[in-house]
Amino acid sequence: MMKRIYPKVIIGAILVCFVGCKDFLQVKPTDKIYEGQLYESKTGIHSIINGIYMQIAEPSLYGQNMTMGAVDIMAQYYDVTSAGNNYAEARLALANYNYDQETSEDVMESIWQNAYKSILNCNKFINNIKKHPDVISEKEADILQGEALGIRAMLHFDMLRLFGPVYKNNPTGDGIPYYTEVTNEAQPILTTDEVIKKIKSDLKQAKKLLEDDPVRSEGVSIVSSFDQQYEGATIGYFDYNNHRMNYYAVMALQARVYLYAGEDEDAYQAATTLIDEASEWFPWAEVSSIFQSNDRVFSSGIIFGVENHNMYDQQMHLFEDRGGGIAITPVDDRIDGAFGGVYDNANDYRLRAWWKYVAVKNMRTFDKYEEPSASAEWRFFQPVIRMPEIYLIAAETAPSKQEAIDDYLNELRFHRGLPDVSQSANLDEKIEEAYRREFWGEGQMFFYYKRNAISDIPNGNRPFGAISMGADEYIVPLPYSEVQYR
Repeated sequence: MMKRIYPKVIIGAILVCFVGCKDFLQVKPTDKIYEGQLYESKTGIHSIINGIYMQIAEPSLYGQNMTMGAVDIMAQYYDVTSAGNNYAEARLALANYNYDQETSEDVMESIWQNAYKSILNCNKFINNIKKHPDVISEKEADILQGEALGIRAMLHFDMLRLFGPVYKNNPTGDGIPYYTEVTNEAQPILTTDEVIKKIKSDLKQAKKLLEDDPVRSEGVSIVSSFDQQYEGATIGYFDYNNHRMNYYAVMALQARVYLYAGEDEDAYQAATTLIDEASEWFPWAEVSSIFQSNDRVFSSGIIFGVENHNMYDQQMHLFEDRGGGIAITPVDDRIDGAFGGVYDNANDYRLRAWWKYVAVKNMRTFDKYEEPSASAEWRFFQPVIRMPEIYLIAAETAPSKQEAIDDYLNELRFHRGLPDVSQSANLDEKIEEAYRREFWGEGQMFFYYKRNAISDIPNGNRPFGAISMGADEYIVPLPYSEVQYR
């Protein structure tokens, strides 16, 4: 039996690498504290779960590769060229789906290894959190365990979406291993439908554990009344709950998973219930916030995001030709094509907020993650799941076209500065258009194409062409470290 290639991860050692999270966490972990000792205080317990959040915010995962970097390049958002350095070569390899090239293999290896390291740490936390009733109440332990289960499910799901087959065409094809215990023994490669069952089970349990999540009654910020219920609480720990895997984030993941699995009725139920229950806590971004306060991530609608302290370095490195790299930017035809032509949809808030014309380069550059003022609440806030996606899931699965367009698609369009579309519009085309516009820089477009097994997509490197997509393009091979001993 293969010994899984996990680096020897000790949670206390990990945590020291991730100092600098938002003040509300108020956690200062140190590598001098052993993992077991961390469970002896509430602050220590919080530092462990906080370390997991900071780990998944690293560039290898949601801090770059799974959002604004690798997966978006695979969605053909950008014109990429080779410039003789490994990172530029990796971009080109990913854009051409040359997954066997060493540079792209390194990117995928990094994604895989760090996802499974984070899953390992989730499993450690899940196994240990209930063993210390003298330190943490059962109610709070339930919430923290629910968060860890939700993260575990999300990571497995994204590894399945990336490395698994096109589910629509092959639901019983080989997927990924699913880890629910702390072990160095390689778990079997499960079929995709088996993985989906485990993800749904984790999310169902997470939702139950998170029933008393303060986000349901107090929203996403300034919820310290929950902390004050407990002696020795880390005051402010549960503020800004959309930086955590909260109850509504789990519901949003359920809607994603149901949609992926073709379970439209369940996806519709999850999405519409979330819209009904949570819209007051995740309102649409106001025009004044977007353009006067420079809230380019439309932060009020983020159901779950991570604290990415590399966000603005990544912005400069990827999109502004700094840090020794070559900027990636779409050709103008791709921007205009996504937004229906700049003259047709010039008022689209996303077009106006996310694109900056640089005269010296005669190009528009992606500006979504440019640094705001130091006082901005959304500073370093990397979107992972946002409310507009829930509206699009509801639109895609609604029982009638009228409901899909009137209640969900046009609601999104109104809050992005666009006119309504009529009932005669092609619903599928309008939903795809909305995805392409809404999730630039968030890693969702490639997964949209793959979920729908779309055979031709716009080619990022050639302004008027299309690229043919099939299994070779959509399915990333499992990394060498995973398969070498199997």
